[in-house]
Amino acid sequence: MKRSIKQQHQLQLKQLYCKQKMNIQTEVDDTRNTKPISLNYSPLNKIDQSVFSNRWKINKGLLGNRTNRMLTQQQSDSENEFPNQLKLIQLSQKSQVQTKRSISNKRNNSIGDYNQSPNTQNRSSLYTSQKQRSYSIQQQQQSQRQQQQSLFQSIGIKQNQANDAKSFIQQFELTIEEWDKFGNRFPLGFQREKLLGRGGFSLIWLAKEQKGGQLCAVKQIPKKSKHETHFKELAFCTQFFNKGGQIKSQYQQNEGIKYLCKMLDYVIDPQDVFIMYEVCGFSLGTQLYDFESLNNSYKLIPQKLSLLFKQFPVFLLKFIKRITQTIELLVKTGWVHSDIKSENILISYGQQDVEFKIIDYGSSFKFVEVFEKFSMATPEYMSPEMLTFILRENQMSYDNQLIESLVNYDKSWVIDIWGLGCVVLEIISGLPLWMSYDTQVINYKGQKLMAQGLFAVTGRSFSKIVEKQIKILTNLEFVLREQNYSGIQVTPLLIQLLKGMLAINPKQRYSPQQILNLLQDI
Repeated sequence: MKRSIKQQHQLQLKQLYCKQKMNIQTEVDDTRNTKPISLNYSPLNKIDQSVFSNRWKINKGLLGNRTNRMLTQQQSDSENEFPNQLKLIQLSQKSQVQTKRSISNKRNNSIGDYNQSPNTQNRSSLYTSQKQRSYSIQQQQQSQRQQQQSLFQSIGIKQNQANDAKSFIQQFELTIEEWDKFGNRFPLGFQREKLLGRGGFSLIWLAKEQKGGQLCAVKQIPKKSKHETHFKELAFCTQFFNKGGQIKSQYQQNEGIKYLCKMLDYVIDPQDVFIMYEVCGFSLGTQLYDFESLNNSYKLIPQKLSLLFKQFPVFLLKFIKRITQTIELLVKTGWVHSDIKSENILISYGQQDVEFKIIDYGSSFKFVEVFEKFSMATPEYMSPEMLTFILRENQMSYDNQLIESLVNYDKSWVIDIWGLGCVVLEIISGLPLWMSYDTQVINYKGQKLMAQGLFAVTGRSFSKIVEKQIKILTNLEFVLREQNYSGIQVTPLLIQLLKGMLAINPKQRYSPQQILNLLQDI
């Protein structure tokens, strides 16, 4: 029977395939006697090793099954392509077998050459070369050990420093950023006791004088402060106090000086300015309220001072009078504190009275330089005209009427009187002005409500704070009745004082003298 050319070609392919089948089967049998491939893995991570081993076994199994299927397959729908695929597998397996055999042969030959040792000269030269190689390896190892030792010593020093820093950070509950900025630097002659608080550009420490054992508050201000806080604070303090804590003679008879936290001393170091102050008590805010965390909100818990103001309303009027006396002193000397808020007023309890002290002079400036030296304070306690001024300076939308109020802005008390009014409003409401989280409170009817701070807005947007200030103060009497969560009695005198201190137009804002005239009988 005569075959076509195509049939002849297919027959030749089948014959070739049968020969290849026998060769491949032999080589596959040879590979089964080889040692298993070792996997490089970290001994510290046996899980990774097992995963990698299983993955290798799976892949090897798939390859073997595929090869067996090809070897046992007698016919294919695409006979013209099958031999090419088979050749690829053949070549791959042949190369693996040949590589293993060549490695094994080289190893055996090298061992055989060494054992035969044809003459003494070869044996001696081999010994000499091995000795030189061994000596060279020893030198390299010694050099590596010396390098490692010096490196370990260097790392040891850094490690000790890191351990000291970690211990210091944990002891005083600092952040890494604070450690990087303030370090553990401290003036000689003073022993650091604990961290009292944080300012925008400073840390405040409780310290003990090593000679006399007197306690003081030490304010640490890095000289690299962007707003030159240390210059402002030192200039303010030295206006009223001498080194040693003495009040300057021209202010000793002024009532307002009693309510400024007294500077005792200061030290100027290469990196920091340290200012020592008298210890004055507790922050006003911490003595007004505390908060208990609930699931998605907080619960307001009135504190000692809030209860005292509620039980004895005259103490609140005394508080207003004393802080106003200090603002009047600042007006006479041309100074503006500019950051009067509950956190910057300290209180201490006497047997029959409560003492108040203003702290933190780092934002203060001379009023003649108000538009040059004014620095950022807490937005919720800033007057609407100053918030608007900042909006305009940053080319953001603002209220034109408030900008117009800055024309002939010549009353130096308007910024600090506004701040005092904010503190009084906060005392009556019972919530911090900035509290933007839902807080469970009890109103004057005994009802439980969820409330937020009166000037609090999401994101602390200046324009939104101004809008809320205007809204609250336009309806002040309603707010003082409906959002009074402290239970403090709001008298007509208190309403009048608040309206005067928190007038939106700074030209209509009460002066210190007007307030003191209303409180002259207190």
